[in-house]
Amino acid sequence: WTASALEMEERLAREQFGDLGLEVRKQFLLAPGFRNFNHGSYGTMPRPVWEAQLKYQEQAEARPDKWFREDYLELLESARAAIALYVNAPSKTDVVLVENASGGCNAVMRSLDWGDGGVLMYLSSAYGMVKNTAKYLSESVPGLKTVEVQLGVDFP
Repeated sequence: WTASALEMEERLAREQFGDLGLEVRKQFLLAPGFRNFNHGSYGTMPRPVWEAQLKYQEQAEARPDKWFREDYLELLESARAAIALYVNAPSKTDVVLVENASGGCNAVMRSLDWGDGGVLMYLSSAYGMVKNTAKYLSESVPGLKTVEVQLGVDFP
C-alpha cells in the first residue's frame, strides 16, 4: 500500500460510511490498509489494553516469584470484584475469568446438570468447539439429547 492509496481508501470509506470505525481504528496496532474481518478468533487489542499487558509482563519479569505468588492473585481478585460490581453479581466468588470464549463455553456446557431427558440446542453456525462439546456431552451424559438448529442462511 502506498500513502496515496491509503488516503484514497480512507476518503472512499468516509464517503460511504462516514467516520464509522476510522477514529476507533487509531486505538489499535493494525498495519495501515489492513482490514481485520476475523476479530473474534485472531483479533488485536486496543492500545490501552496492550500497554497494560506490557506493564504486567514487565512486573512479572522483574520479580517472577512475587508476581505469581502474590501480585497476580491480588490483581485477579480485584478484577473479579470490579466485574462482579459491574454485572451486579452477588459476590466476586460468582465471577470466573477464563482464557477465551471457547474455554468459557466448554466449562459452562460441561458443568451443567443436564438431568435425565435434558436437551442441548445449538445453532448450525456454532463455532466448532461448541459442536464438539455438544457431541461429547451427547455421548457421555445419559439421556441428553442434542439438537442442531438450522439457520435459514448458509454460513461458510
